[in-house]
This record gives sequence, C-alpha cells and structure tokens, in this order.
Amino acid sequence: MLLEWYRSGKKWIDVTDEDEAPIEPMLLQALRNVADPQLRREIEAALTTKTGKTKAKPEVSVMEEKIAELRKLVKGE
Repeated sequence: MLLEWYRSGKKWIDVTDEDEAPIEPMLLQALRNVADPQLRREIEAALTTKTGKTKAKPEVSVMEEKIAELRKLVKGE
C-alpha cells in the first residue's frame, strides 16, 4: 500500500490526528524485509525515480546513498 501511495504522489501519511510521517523512510525500512525480487526492484525504482516537476539531478541523491547502504546490509557486505 505504501508503494502505491508513493507512486501516486502521496509523500506523507497521517500517523495521528495531528502528526504526519514521510513515506520514503518507511519504504526504505520495508525494503530490508522484502524477499520478492520484483517487488524490491519496484520499490527501488520508485525511490530513485524523480517524478512530477522536479528533474533528476546527475549527482547521487541522499536517498540513493541510503538505498545503496541498505543493499549492502541486506547482502551482508
């Protein structure tokens, strides 16, 4: 569900009546536990693809660096 929300442009979810939480860190955390390779690729693609009016920057984003770190942790490197 988080992935579909994120893809559709929703970046925050209501945690309580007054607080919101960003979806990206939740997807990153979930990525550590996803065993299905196709779903992993979809999550990674969603997190690394720039959508909307922003253009992709040539430099590595903070999110991409975090994804690379998580991949290393998952692979045991």
